[in-house]
Amino acid sequence: MASKKDDDEGFSFRKIISEIGSNLLGDGLRSVAEEIKQKVHETIMMAQQRMEEALKKALKMLTLYIIIFIGFIFVLVGFGKYLSETVPALDHGLGYILVGIVLVIMGLFASWTSK
Repeated sequence: MASKKDDDEGFSFRKIISEIGSNLLGDGLRSVAEEIKQKVHETIMMAQQRMEEALKKALKMLTLYIIIFIGFIFVLVGFGKYLSETVPALDHGLGYILVGIVLVIMGLFASWTSK
């Protein structure tokens, strides 16, 4: 069985080794770990801020496009109604069909030019 003196010496030796290791490596590693932790935190915060800004911009653009789309629908309905009422040949809803055909042609042209 080990004596109390052996346990104290062993503990003292371990304490000395841990203090030497702490002084040589531990403090330096702790400071490096803290710097890395701080950089990671800063990077996460910057990424979160950029994502929030991008989301705000996307929501503004989406709202703008929805308003433009609804306005465009009103314009097309009004134009189709105008054509149906003023041009005798386009009576009975043919003005709406003409506006729809023009939109399909414009869509096909836009898809053809984007390729």
